[in-house]
Amino acid sequence: SGLASSSGVPHINLDALRKFEVRVPPLPTQRRIATILSTYDDLIENNTRRIAILEEMARRLYEEWFVNCNLPDGFDSDTSSWETVSIGDVSAVYRGRSYKGVELVEDGGLPFVNLKCVDRDGGFRRNGLKRYNGKYKEQQVVEHGDLVMAVTDMTQERRIVARCAMVPSLGDEIGVISMDLVKIAPNEDIERE
Repeated sequence: SGLASSSGVPHINLDALRKFEVRVPPLPTQRRIATILSTYDDLIENNTRRIAILEEMARRLYEEWFVNCNLPDGFDSDTSSWETVSIGDVSAVYRGRSYKGVELVEDGGLPFVNLKCVDRDGGFRRNGLKRYNGKYKEQQVVEHGDLVMAVTDMTQERRIVARCAMVPSLGDEIGVISMDLVKIAPNEDIERE
């Protein structure tokens, strides 16, 4: 804090930065740390490539099936027989819970399914789960197999809004959805899948 100076934009004086003392481990320890981090970087890069390939495969499959109408054998590919319905005709849509920061907890509470649980290209991200100990309505409860959809978006590219995710198993617990999501619950005469 004492190193920062300001002339419109706060910055650190280079002379002060050059004199700043930091603790560093011995060189062999630095090399071991670098090797471990390099291995993780390689794994992350490899997984990123795999994810990109899988996303491209899913995009092409969707395009082939639903844009070009070339469904696999055993499916009715004659789209003239398809019926157009609104989501409200086949399901109920429930908005999630508005919450306060103090209702999010480290321990206890219930799994809180929120916007960070929806992947940018659809699908569920388990590492986005938080814990919630506030009030909720029965319609805001989700469990394994429920379909949620993002209705707000914080990404610059607007890649999350309208993306869906199926809630995975939450163990023995139920979850609560945040106000950034809706639960799409099929009517009784509609199969859940």
